[in-house]
Amino acid sequence: MSIPEMVKELESLEKVKIRGSLSIEDLVRRQIDRCNMSIAAADPSIFEGNVRALMKHLPTNKLKEVIGKQEEFNSTVEGYVFKETCGYNIGTVKNPFVSVPGHPEWEFFLDIPKPYREAHMDEIDILSPIKTEETVTDYEKLYEIVLQSFEGLGLTWNIERRTVEMGRVIKTGIPDWFVNEAEQAIVGVIMKARTKDSKLNEITYNLLVEELRERTPATPVM
Repeated sequence: MSIPEMVKELESLEKVKIRGSLSIEDLVRRQIDRCNMSIAAADPSIFEGNVRALMKHLPTNKLKEVIGKQEEFNSTVEGYVFKETCGYNIGTVKNPFVSVPGHPEWEFFLDIPKPYREAHMDEIDILSPIKTEETVTDYEKLYEIVLQSFEGLGLTWNIERRTVEMGRVIKTGIPDWFVNEAEQAIVGVIMKARTKDSKLNEITYNLLVEELRERTPATPVM
């Protein structure tokens, strides 16, 4: 049987229902992987969504601890919202567009005389720009705090062990031929195992790869 035929056969067997369920440790590690892969994504909302999803795996008491540290990852940013006309902002921060109730000649005005402005500031309604405050979340800091919470639960040691085993940042990309040969080798092992024992027909490519992910054999040094 050729490699393409074996791959096709394996794909047809991927529909086999997986028995049991993933442990919380597996779910957490997978979600951390998603966070790590999306931290430099062009769309920051992907990383933000992954961090929020990771937080949902925290026990209630740990989640409360994280929320209790919000001053570390949340900050308040002031801004202004302008009204526009013909694509241009109306008013400025120092000289806003205002309305003075009871004074028809100043109903909509850009410059109220300074003496009146100082004496009747409470009567002047600023129309543009309107000062706003927005809470901004530093998701990288939040991610760091969430990871610390999981470390306290002992759920991230496997990921840390893999990071230490690598020892350095890998700058060389994996060539296609390398990936293809590894894939073919795994497919060949699965097919050989199924030939020896029909009970192993339920073992799919994805299941075997996930099992291998939990191991950290030493990388051969040439």
